[in-house]
Amino acid sequence: MITSKTDTTVQAVHDGSITIVARTEDTKYDVVIQFRNYYFWYAGVIAPKVKQHTKVKAGDVIGSYKPGDMLELLMFQAEEPVNPRKYLKCN
Repeated sequence: MITSKTDTTVQAVHDGSITIVARTEDTKYDVVIQFRNYYFWYAGVIAPKVKQHTKVKAGDVIGSYKPGDMLELLMFQAEEPVNPRKYLKCN
């Protein structure tokens, strides 16, 4: 889980293609970026700035979230969950 009291920008952690932009039951969005057989799943986006089937680069803004809310980043290799901290620089 990721949270911030001030920053509301959600950025792509890796280059890839947007495969899912879907509204959830809690009126937020799930956004999924695919790179080869890796999937980066963002849960809790309130205002997506990307559309399905578009390309993004690492650092591109893909949406926003409410300050203080939780944003979840899940990572999968194929269908297996992976700890994103093993692959990404997390501060």
